[in-house]
Amino acid sequence: MPEDQTIPEETIRHRAHALWEEAGRPEGHDEEFWHRAREELTVASRAPQEFAGETGAAPLPEPAKPRTPVKGKPRAKKA
Repeated sequence: MPEDQTIPEETIRHRAHALWEEAGRPEGHDEEFWHRAREELTVASRAPQEFAGETGAAPLPEPAKPRTPVKGKPRAKKA
């Protein structure tokens, strides 16, 4: 299936415009930004399918927060 049919033209247009603005709005590079936007969006749309389940790894857990000592009476020393 051709790339233009998988990504709506309006989506490509919006991304191309954003790329053009990020580059300082240079004149005469319309096609360059259009092709770059289409390529980015095509790769991004394939990525979830291509890499889904590739490793089978679960997301990493959140790091444990360090315990802070409770202020109050000091602990008695064991003999």
